[in-house]
Amino acid sequence: MDITLLSYNIHKGFDFLSRKFVLEEIRTIIRDSGANIVCLQEILGAHSRYGKNIPSQFKESQMEFLADTMWPHYSYGKNAVYEDGHHGNCILSKFPIIENHNCDLSIHRFEKRGMLMTKILVPESQVILNILTTHLNLLERHRVKQVSLMEQSMKTHKLAKQALILAGDFNDWRGSLQVEKKLDLSAIPPEASFPSIFPYFALDRIYFRDLELISHEVLSSPTLKRLSDHLPVVARFKI
Repeated sequence: MDITLLSYNIHKGFDFLSRKFVLEEIRTIIRDSGANIVCLQEILGAHSRYGKNIPSQFKESQMEFLADTMWPHYSYGKNAVYEDGHHGNCILSKFPIIENHNCDLSIHRFEKRGMLMTKILVPESQVILNILTTHLNLLERHRVKQVSLMEQSMKTHKLAKQALILAGDFNDWRGSLQVEKKLDLSAIPPEASFPSIFPYFALDRIYFRDLELISHEVLSSPTLKRLSDHLPVVARFKI
């Protein structure tokens, strides 16, 4: 069986310049991708902070709006919490999510980060697939510590020999983090996804284990270039 996974930093639903709210267009993009599983970073949970910039019809959870009738199963990992809201990572799935955990990767109080870990049952094959998504810090020394925290969490949840996909915004500007070596994973060849208007850095990455990679690409179009500051990455695997 084949599965398609999309990973996308949606910039809290705002466009490249953080001026226009574009969540409805983002939903169209991820729907048109044909993804069975969607990993999202910088998704707003509660968001009264941005109330004046968000139309009234989008006051509910961004996760539920994006999932709608396409992805009946979803999980949210709340990371950055402030007085008038919070945001974090999210996984949408067409297959049942049977377990989830949110691992705290925060190095200091100014950048609250996490890794959302889910177990997904693929009914047609009865395979349990681990889907992980994260968004790492801006400083390299912090990211190195966060990868160590990810390794510890994966050991705690006994994922060492299990099939999994790890996707997200790794902020690995120089390509020096070597996540695949430290976590014993295969890496999809990096492709530039940031900034969306003129992609130069391969910040959005996908790693995997015990799956066969069929294809991968960074989605790009005039519409995508004016939405989030990142472009989405898509990979197709054979279980």
